Amino acid sequence: MFYNLVRIFRLRQEGEQVRASSQGRHEHLAPEVAQAVEDAIAELGPGAIEAQVRNRSAEICRERGLPQPSRNAVWTRFGRPNQAFELGPRLGVSAGAILDCCPLAIDVEQDGHSYPANLLTLVDVSTGVMPGRALIAGLPTPDDVIRVLRKHPNAKGASIVSSSGIPPQVVGELSQNPDRSVSIAPIRSLRAGAATRAIFGLRIGRVPLAPRRKEVGGPDVPPPLPFDQVREVVHALVDERNAELQDA
Repeated sequence: MFYNLVRIFRLRQEGEQVRASSQGRHEHLAPEVAQAVEDAIAELGPGAIEAQVRNRSAEICRERGLPQPSRNAVWTRFGRPNQAFELGPRLGVSAGAILDCCPLAIDVEQDGHSYPANLLTLVDVSTGVMPGRALIAGLPTPDDVIRVLRKHPNAKGASIVSSSGIPPQVVGELSQNPDRSVSIAPIRSLRAGAATRAIFGLRIGRVPLAPRRKEVGGPDVPPPLPFDQVREVVHALVDERNAELQDA
């Protein structure tokens, strides 16, 4: 992981393009089986976990007399980027924007301490474009959220919902403080990282998304990296994804 991130960082310095993950694109799957997996995802909705989607996909395939999809086939489709970007129906959201916070499988070092890295984004539901983004060390604060919301041209009048990745006390403080008056409706059933994963898939660049991660460290997490370096890489990858979406 460390060397992958350094490689991305160096490529960025040299002006080369680093593309978002293409995980899942290479796997061949019969169209009928792929459709069964898509139907299971749509039927179960945004609150479903991968195991539920896998079981329902198997049931649909049995009902239709189709071969069983592999676990990897289900996972890559369940966690892939949503190219159509119908985020509203997929995530059960009718608002114009989603405030999401998704942990990454990487730690950062800041002021002599280690924190889990989190990607805080404001996502346009209709396009998938992220007008606001910030890599943060640890959980988001009201100030972090305000900085991201300021990137939205009409934040105070916009219809914004937040995922479970945004602490309730942060949403409450923003709603009650007249100097920070922003209307954010928390949706606790909207899982942390759901919108982020719909846009990026299973990883951003070479860094895996880890929506359920809460603590520093772990068996698959490398030693902490300098916060500023990780922020530069992640922000560059988000900006590149935005450019792809705007050109689509």
